[in-house]
Amino acid sequence: MFTQSRSHPVPLLLTRPKAQGADFAERLMARFGDELNIIKTPLLAPKFFAPVLPAGPFSALILTSQTGVEGYIRLSGADLLPKDVFCVGERTADAAREARLIPVCVAEDAASLIAQIKVQRPEGKLLHLRGRDTRGNITNLLQSAGIDTIDMVIYAQEQLALTDAAVTVLRAQVPVIVPLFSPRTAVIFAAEMARIKCISPLFVAKMSGDVALEARNLDAQVMIAQRPDAAAMVDVVALLLAELQRA
Repeated sequence: MFTQSRSHPVPLLLTRPKAQGADFAERLMARFGDELNIIKTPLLAPKFFAPVLPAGPFSALILTSQTGVEGYIRLSGADLLPKDVFCVGERTADAAREARLIPVCVAEDAASLIAQIKVQRPEGKLLHLRGRDTRGNITNLLQSAGIDTIDMVIYAQEQLALTDAAVTVLRAQVPVIVPLFSPRTAVIFAAEMARIKCISPLFVAKMSGDVALEARNLDAQVMIAQRPDAAAMVDVVALLLAELQRA
């Protein structure tokens, strides 16, 4: 049995890639202030590629992450691509606007995006700019629905180890909140827990059932977000924090 003093901030490990982690940290600080001790320990870092653009023309792009938008910006010949873009997530859409793209659809997840594209049935060929490791199978599902779509891998997310600061708190026998946003991050985090022999009680916020499945063997108290977005994850952190403060 542990107790959590209200006078001491609760450690929270922020495992998102650097750019997305900064955005989420801002949300946490705005909501919780000094109730949390945010420890940044990205478990993935993007490596961008410079592929040759496939033959077009294309009527619109598909982008599902802020990292995808950054990869688009880095492409040689990006100015030759269409400005209309189908997006997953408001943050992706915001990044697309900053890159002078025009979001024509913003869905909350890949499944919703596919459904909306099927309804709209855009004319012309779509180009999905994506990372090397994906789960949504967007291109194949659109192709099977008769919507001409090809994809191009423009980045990979490379695995990182936990930072020394994260390892220290995970061995300190104090409760730690850990938001996990993707299945791959969940797999990496679970492996890291075994590697460092974590002894701290874990309170894990998971973005979706897919994330929960990949981290099912973690010795942790788990809550799953009601929606797969950052705002819902902040709400889960609030519930976990309240539970710790009641203990």
